[in-house]
Amino acid sequence: MVDIKTPLLKNEHFELQFNKSINMRLNDPRRFGAVLFSKDGSHKLLNSLGIKPLEAAFNDGYLYQKSRNKQQNIKAFIMDRKIVVGVGNIYACESLFMANINPQCKTGDITLQDFSQVDGNLEYFTQNLSVYGCENKTCHLCKGKITRIIQNQTIPHSIVKKCQT
Repeated sequence: MVDIKTPLLKNEHFELQFNKSINMRLNDPRRFGAVLFSKDGSHKLLNSLGIKPLEAAFNDGYLYQKSRNKQQNIKAFIMDRKIVVGVGNIYACESLFMANINPQCKTGDITLQDFSQVDGNLEYFTQNLSVYGCENKTCHLCKGKITRIIQNQTIPHSIVKKCQT
């Protein structure tokens, strides 16, 4: 929400005028956002999205059920917006590390117990990153070396081979 006289910034891609003095703007430097209009709350771009990580239905059972018979690697699976929305590279790296799961593991090979290992502390990522961006450093758990691998053609992933089997 800005004063109507405020000049547009570089990454403001949408502006909605509320009254003669206030505008709402979409500031989206990475261009991941969208403004969608719908009369009934549905939209073809939103209808196929998975659930949000903070919904009650997002739990180990949900992930286990969705993962059956999948051959893709587990990192690609948890970053798939048709499974769960909002999981990017940082969250994927950190959550797989916390669960001691190798990001290259086939999704269908993951057990229900594996999905149950993540502690779910919502503020964890803002405080301390264990592997993401920590290449060539020492793991605080096993003292092994944190290395970087490329997965899914272009996505970098930090891994501790000793912890993530």
